[in-house]
Amino acid sequence: MSEENSLEQILKELRIEEKSEIPSRRRKEEIERVSTGIEDLDRALEGGVPKGTWVVVTGEPGTGKSILSMHFAWAGLRNNEPIVYVTTEAEFRDVIKQAKQFGMEFGSYATYNLGSSKEPIGTPQLVVIDIFGLLKTARQLTQESWSSEEMRRRRYAALEIPTLVAAIQEAYRILGVISDHSKSPRKHVRLVIDSMSAFWADRP
Repeated sequence: MSEENSLEQILKELRIEEKSEIPSRRRKEEIERVSTGIEDLDRALEGGVPKGTWVVVTGEPGTGKSILSMHFAWAGLRNNEPIVYVTTEAEFRDVIKQAKQFGMEFGSYATYNLGSSKEPIGTPQLVVIDIFGLLKTARQLTQESWSSEEMRRRRYAALEIPTLVAAIQEAYRILGVISDHSKSPRKHVRLVIDSMSAFWADRP
């Protein structure tokens, strides 16, 4: 499965329409943008990335993709926006430790880790999905498929698209941005996935 197809599948599952082009007739000042958290990059992008769009950042290892992800999430937290942070290559405590080197204190915000065995207290501003959260979601999906007479029995893995989509939906529920009858958030949420490559590593 190609990178493009995987992203299209996620968009389809989450029922979010990809906005790959901004109509040229719209003036620049009419396009609402969100900060990347990096001042010079925001300036180069004329204020940040267009709100509601999906942005794919590619590059060789060590080029700063994860650091950019941290800055983007941090900018959202400082702007009181709900954040979903998916990390497949490290535990979130390692992300917190690395972010501190750049002056970002993720631990100072109300955070819930989807891999936790405890229910969240109140509504957090940041929901974290690391490999343990994905494993927990995969086990739940597997149990549901085996206990339901209407579903086809199957065993879900942590690093596959249906598991990722289900985990993100649960994060939206915890943040209180979706209703029981809708999969699309009713308010702006910053979603960071670092990185998507883990989901097609075995699909050259």
